[in-house]
Amino acid sequence: MISREGYRAAQKEFSPTQHGVRALKPGELIELDFWKGDVFTLSKKGEFWDLLAPDLQKKLKEGEGKGKKKTRQRLWVCAAIDVATRMILGVGLAATPNARTVIEVLDMVTRDKSDVSRIADCKMPWSQRTGLGTIVVDTGAEFFNEEVQAAILAMGGAIVFGRAGVPMDKPFIERFFGGLRTMFADELPGKTGYSIDCLIDYDSQGMAAFNSDELRHLLIKYIVDSYPLEEHGGLLGQRPIEAWKKAQKYGAVPTPLPRVRRNATVLKVKRLMSKEGIRILGIPFGDADLFPKHTSNGKFEVEVRIDPNDLQEVTVLIEGKQVHLENQRKDLAHHSLRTLMAAIKKNEIDET
Repeated sequence: MISREGYRAAQKEFSPTQHGVRALKPGELIELDFWKGDVFTLSKKGEFWDLLAPDLQKKLKEGEGKGKKKTRQRLWVCAAIDVATRMILGVGLAATPNARTVIEVLDMVTRDKSDVSRIADCKMPWSQRTGLGTIVVDTGAEFFNEEVQAAILAMGGAIVFGRAGVPMDKPFIERFFGGLRTMFADELPGKTGYSIDCLIDYDSQGMAAFNSDELRHLLIKYIVDSYPLEEHGGLLGQRPIEAWKKAQKYGAVPTPLPRVRRNATVLKVKRLMSKEGIRILGIPFGDADLFPKHTSNGKFEVEVRIDPNDLQEVTVLIEGKQVHLENQRKDLAHHSLRTLMAAIKKNEIDET
């Protein structure tokens, strides 16, 4: 076969489908990768985009493709799978593979995502979370990124790079993406099929019906309400949700503390600090006891570190030291950026 079709084809045909270290407890071994989704979407910003400050928009757009804007696009899916239980612990969409999306998915792995599942109108909460053990990735530039590696190490994890062109080094996420193609993407309008020969007379771009936010919600509904309840051959017929519950007897990798996670996965922006503190999306953050000695000369610019999923407090750097500022609006402290923007948008609609 090597002489007829080449080494790569022979390797794909005859190599073992999986090898390496096995995992028993959640978080012990996590595989993470990107997959170019087999469905076209509308190139339209989400309904909350205009509510963000320009610097936050810039941070969230890092990694988007440059050049002429297309009206249709195929988004990349970034997902993290727990090897011991096959549960999906984080997912993100991006125009191109990039470091910011990787960091956001790593953040999702370590926290309760019930707020995300509520926004997507899921029937079950996406509550599964774990700390970072060993993270297996490929040799893409987005994984060699310094910020990605620093985030993994800061949260107590280790990183292992699979060999280039050897999908067997991370077989579980590759198999998940194969199922995502057949069980999810092939059921949607705008599907591309496995190859150009699959849908000869089907106008994939013309049939695109969802924007990125709508596709994200559909994907999350599949990951939360459908995939965990399906019998899994790799688990000898168990369902991932059952495997997750049974694996708890082995313990789990501890999740990082909120301040550790914030420093590892933050969005960094600049804001002016006054004696009242700072404002993010109009929300005041401050601590009057810390400010007098720093604000005697009026307002000054500071670096602010924000966890988009936890607005209870933010971290600012003052003279090289970290200072933690509490949310002064206790009624809004439970929100994430996304749920806060959804509430603002709903309020605007109700007032019109």
